[in-house]
Amino acid sequence: MANTNGISLKDLIKTLLSEIEKNDPFMRSHAERVAANGLRFSKTLLLSREEINLIYLAGLLHDIGFIFLPAEIVQKRGNANDTEYDIIKRHPLISEKIVSKYPVLSNILPIIRHHHESVDGSGYPDGLKENEIPLGAKILSLVNWFDGMTVKRPPLKSLNVNDALTGIIEKAGKKFDQGLTEKFIAFVQSSQPVSNNDSGDSGKAEKTNPEAQQEVKRTEATHISREIVQDIINKYKKDEIELPVLSKVVHEIQEAMSNPTTTVDQLAKIIERDAVISVRLIAVANSVVYRGTGKVVTVKEAIPRVGVKETHSIVTTISNKSIYDTKEKQFKSIMENLWLHSLASGYVAKSLSMKLKLGETDKYYFMGLIHDIGKVLLLKAFSDMHSKNNSLDINEIMAAIHEAHASFGGAILRKWGYSETLIRIPLLHEGPDFRPDADREILSINLASNIANNIGYGLQEDMCPDPSKTKSARLLEADFGMIEDIGQEVKTLMDGVSEVF
Repeated sequence: MANTNGISLKDLIKTLLSEIEKNDPFMRSHAERVAANGLRFSKTLLLSREEINLIYLAGLLHDIGFIFLPAEIVQKRGNANDTEYDIIKRHPLISEKIVSKYPVLSNILPIIRHHHESVDGSGYPDGLKENEIPLGAKILSLVNWFDGMTVKRPPLKSLNVNDALTGIIEKAGKKFDQGLTEKFIAFVQSSQPVSNNDSGDSGKAEKTNPEAQQEVKRTEATHISREIVQDIINKYKKDEIELPVLSKVVHEIQEAMSNPTTTVDQLAKIIERDAVISVRLIAVANSVVYRGTGKVVTVKEAIPRVGVKETHSIVTTISNKSIYDTKEKQFKSIMENLWLHSLASGYVAKSLSMKLKLGETDKYYFMGLIHDIGKVLLLKAFSDMHSKNNSLDINEIMAAIHEAHASFGGAILRKWGYSETLIRIPLLHEGPDFRPDADREILSINLASNIANNIGYGLQEDMCPDPSKTKSARLLEADFGMIEDIGQEVKTLMDGVSEVF
């Protein structure tokens, strides 16, 4: 086969498809139809973009193993004798072996290997049953069989759509998954699957199937974005990217406040070591949220105004805000939205802890403040390293960051020396499949994040239309009224303090 070292995913797919076409143009058009219909059917199942991409790519390459089988046997598949059929049954394994040479395609190997398995265990190559078969392979099995029946190699006659669907119904629960069969029939009856004319015997589906062509481009962009994000994470691990640190003042205040004999004077002296924090603490104390009868001008005056415990939260917030700074204009608005989201999440988490009587309100505030720290630092590093590369799709980069930020955020907090309780927050707060015995801290931060998004503090793609319907809200027994009250309360608070920090 052709050498494909160092080429893009798109060019790699083109190269592999051209190898198929050299041996059998009919097989290439079959692969393109299966891929396109697999993509369309998968979208109706509301699968993730990643799952849809994998099914599409597996559809293109699922039969590539046939190019290493005798052509005379391949072309008489419908009339093969037992010996010939045993040879034909090797093609999923050969396809898997060919595709396994390319690491970028490793995730589609299970789909390719198992696309001829049957839910009753009678399929090949491994005789898997029911849930042992990957979902992508079950989908590909349906789409592949349907195309094989409705578009046959000349001079064989094809079945019409109704007869093909009747055949699928007869095989439901045996060859095909029962639930998927019903959904596939609905898909075929309500849409127009890609036909032989759509693909063309020449195999030039790129001109006639723009949706499929676009999916290849999107898949390539997704892969590149993940590689970039993983490279950033690796650089952090190797200390090739300097990790920002929260001000020493934050840790010193935390230690001081654990001592019940600590005085306001002692706290003031600690804070005054950091001029930026000092100035901003005074500004917060003079904001509409805390303003008293007169204007405070010193840290020592500011601490009683906002309260000793609140001082710790404010100092932590001020120190945390510096992490969101970026020199690149195109990322300033995203960073600003992430900052406002973290601040609002902190206030919501604090309010939840009070209304649900969870205790340790300052701890909940801090957890809300840092739950997305991984996302922030990954974006910050990306803006420093790749902002001038206009060929990169920022939406794909953000999707890749979203996938990686939870585990990365946990690693960052561990590196900063925080407790395992806090480390679990960025790791586990995403959900949404929480168990009934999930930690209330994690449930609270998930709900806090959703409420913050709902009231307008967050990225547009993270919008939550109704936080009261989330699983975290149900498990915490936070009803619609409570959530509405907290949302309004925090929105008013944010109007007063977001500009001060």
